[in-house]
Amino acid sequence: MKRNLLVLILISLCIPALAQFSAGIKAGVNVSNFANSNNQSLISDVYKNTTGFHVGVFGELPLAKKFSLLSELLYTQRGTNVGNDITFGYLEIPVLASYKVAKIISIDIGPSASYQIASNVSSIYDAKFDLGINGGVHVTIADKFLIIARYYRGFTAVDRISYNSGPNPGSAETMSFYNQNFQIGFGYKIIR
Repeated sequence: MKRNLLVLILISLCIPALAQFSAGIKAGVNVSNFANSNNQSLISDVYKNTTGFHVGVFGELPLAKKFSLLSELLYTQRGTNVGNDITFGYLEIPVLASYKVAKIISIDIGPSASYQIASNVSSIYDAKFDLGINGGVHVTIADKFLIIARYYRGFTAVDRISYNSGPNPGSAETMSFYNQNFQIGFGYKIIR
C-alpha cells in the first residue's frame, strides 16, 4: 500500500512537469575548424574555417522556475579547409542544462556525443566518435521562436599526425586535432 501511494505521488509530481514540456525543430549554420593545443600557428596557417549546417529536433523539460533540461537530436556538419573543404557529417545528441538569466534569455551548457555517418574524405580521418562540450545562449521570442548561438569543442581527437619539430630526426612530435565550431541557428517550438 505504501509503495502504491509513493508511485501515485511521484506520478502526480511528474504530470505538471510533462505539461510544461516543449519540443520543436531547429536548423542553422556552422562555422567549423580544427583545434589543437600543440601548435596553434600551424593550425591558423594551414587549417581554415569551413561552413556547414545543422538540422534536427529538440525537447525541453523545465525542472525549476529558471532551470530546464534541453536535449537535441541533430545532423550536424563539422570539418576544416586545407585548400578544399573536409566535411564530416555527424548524428549528434547534446544534453544541456539551461538557465534562464532573463525573461527571454537562457544560457546553455552541457556534453555532446556524436557519431560520424558521412565524410567527403576517405581513410585519413577515421575517428567515428566525437565527444565534446557545448556552451551558448538562446533567446525565446513570442514563446515559440528561438535564436540560438553556441560554441562546440570536441575532446576526442579526430586525427593525429606526427611531425619533426627540430633538426634531429628523433624530435618527432604527435599533433592531435579536435573539432570546434560556432553555430547560429533558429528553432520553432511545435509542442509548447
